[in-house]
Amino acid sequence: HSARSLSVFNSIFKFSKALEMESHSGSKCKSSKFLNLDHQSHSSTCIDFIDCKFLNCSSLEYGGAVEVSSCNISFNYCIFRDCSSKFGGSIYSTHSKKMIVNQTSIVGSRAERFGAIYSDSRRFEFSTNISFTNISKSIGTIYIAGIRVETTRPNFQFVKFVSTYSKNFGAIWDWSTKPTTSIYFSCEFSNVTSDTPGAAITLYHWLQQAHIENCI
Repeated sequence: HSARSLSVFNSIFKFSKALEMESHSGSKCKSSKFLNLDHQSHSSTCIDFIDCKFLNCSSLEYGGAVEVSSCNISFNYCIFRDCSSKFGGSIYSTHSKKMIVNQTSIVGSRAERFGAIYSDSRRFEFSTNISFTNISKSIGTIYIAGIRVETTRPNFQFVKFVSTYSKNFGAIWDWSTKPTTSIYFSCEFSNVTSDTPGAAITLYHWLQQAHIENCI
């Protein structure tokens, strides 16, 4: 299937990767009616998951539940439970202009690298926005317990991390550089652990600029 915009409402995905998608189109997003997706590959510019559940979704490589490239992607009021992969236990997003996670719960996500989410862009005008979201019991068996963001103007607001663990690096690994500034506002890190420094946030690049406010 080929589409420029997909909206997925009130769906449940189990056991396999829910969606793998790559887009080369620069067109704007348009509204679309509900499509009942079930473990398929699509080429699209925008996709929105609303009130969806991803249960025990898994992949041998990228993104246990969802893998997208060069797409705008959003998750609102979603639940990810016990998803796993090699890279990005629940979500793997690369070269996406917008990657939004809002009012979402990620529980028991697991990967060798990037236990819950991976998001990169390579361009400073791209952005990752995560808000009012809980991430708990996320594990990176080799690197990064929770989220890796790279050059994406990350904006974390009211995000709660609970009981995450990785041998190397912790809940967030942020490799952003000038001219971007990372925003961390009213985030909470509880019982997040790592065998190396930076169990909560690692600001990796020497040109990193970050604003951290009202966090616990």
